[in-house]
Amino acid sequence: MLSDDVRDALFALERAMWAAATRYDPDFQETRFAQDFLEFGRSGWVYTRAQTILPEGAPIDATLTGLHARPLSLEHVQLVYDCAVRDADGVVRHAHRSSLWSRLGDRWVMRFHQATPYEPSDLGSPTHPPSSFPRRREPTGARGKAKDPGVPRPRERQLGQRRQAALDGVRPDRRWRARRRAA
Repeated sequence: MLSDDVRDALFALERAMWAAATRYDPDFQETRFAQDFLEFGRSGWVYTRAQTILPEGAPIDATLTGLHARPLSLEHVQLVYDCAVRDADGVVRHAHRSSLWSRLGDRWVMRFHQATPYEPSDLGSPTHPPSSFPRRREPTGARGKAKDPGVPRPRERQLGQRRQAALDGVRPDRRWRARRRAA
């Protein structure tokens, strides 16, 4: 399990990523972003470590809520939270955020970060504790029995045929003609 000290230290590191004093401190960033760091930004853009380490910038007016730590192993922890960022025009942009932190020796580094935009009204409240995360339901057939995941459904079969036709270099609607000519 994750100790309270480790959890609190990771929360402090996550908050430091948003604070101008540390966000634009190259020494802090060099030691806190993993060499293979990758980010999927709220905008949909993908950022590498080199693009993320910024020597200067404007302060970020961000409010982090619902911070929750999910230990994935002894050396890896996922932090999930909601974030509201007020831009220079006063517009508030919301995002669900997730960061993967890895322990390297005696320090923690951020390996991955993702932001997914959302509107608070879509979900009823800006924060969602892990106990309220939607759970995936098992697919069921017409009689309520669990479907065999190994058996492709009709739509999957159709997509599989289209993929195979594309690999064969034949348009899907003409594939049957190509087979007929070959026979």
